[in-house]
Amino acid sequence: MRRPDRTVPFATRHGSVANGVFGSAAADLQATPLDLLPGKANYFLGNDPDAWVTDVPRYASVQYGDAYPGIDVVYRGSDQRQLEYDFVIQPGADPNSIALDFQGIDSQEIAADGRLLLQTAGGQVAQHAPLIYQPTGKRSPGW
Repeated sequence: MRRPDRTVPFATRHGSVANGVFGSAAADLQATPLDLLPGKANYFLGNDPDAWVTDVPRYASVQYGDAYPGIDVVYRGSDQRQLEYDFVIQPGADPNSIALDFQGIDSQEIAADGRLLLQTAGGQVAQHAPLIYQPTGKRSPGW
């Protein structure tokens, strides 16, 4: 799958979308679906059967390779039906190169507990405070 730009949806709330733009990321991101899920999705929108899309495979996550030099981004849904993402940083890559610009928001702030609070027309959307971990699965707050 190819995205024509560097904009990705980060969160929705009552019809409002907060899009994140990879600030200094590669201009042409390549999306790779990961972890095929059972079943297929069908989209019967409108009355024109030629516009319907059927038998669409479902995936647990999608990866944007080299969003930043040596850094991939992996998106997945959480058990709480919220979009989550990980920055997968290869040895030697600079995590300080990660920059996100948000579109579709009225304001943003960092809460005392480290969450990023995005105010949209549909209400507030909260992004969890960053965690760091290695493939061993041990997590710790911040970076």
